Amino acid sequence: MSLSTKNKHMSEQQIQNKIFSVFKGQYPRVGVEISVLNRFIYIVYSNDDREIMTIEIKLRDWRKAVRQAIDHQLYADKSYICLPRPHKGANVQLVALLEQHGIGLIWFDTNASNEVKVEEFIEARRNDFRWAPARRKIESMLYA
Repeated sequence: MSLSTKNKHMSEQQIQNKIFSVFKGQYPRVGVEISVLNRFIYIVYSNDDREIMTIEIKLRDWRKAVRQAIDHQLYADKSYICLPRPHKGANVQLVALLEQHGIGLIWFDTNASNEVKVEEFIEARRNDFRWAPARRKIESMLYA
């Protein structure tokens, strides 16, 4: 999966901030860099049904993003990874791994003025096996 030329000059932090702004405009509760179990979740958001979703953003290492998203399933209803939109379409191995674990995929792309556009490519399956103490910590941050 190659990174779009226009995304190369933006850092993961800059992309995260832009994606956070997009989700902040769409969902009632959004958090950024929330610490749970000695790990940071890039973006956590909740919908009107109080489902908690996590997003792990990576510019290059999608395998690492998948491992982290699997960890997020310990406390989230749905877990996503967010990657740059590839030039040639989705990596077959990546899609198979995401479907196996019920993790969703969000593509992002930037335009010439560095505005970020996101698109859900694979919807995450709902996870019903969450660890209550970690989930309550996230809820306390989102619903404070």
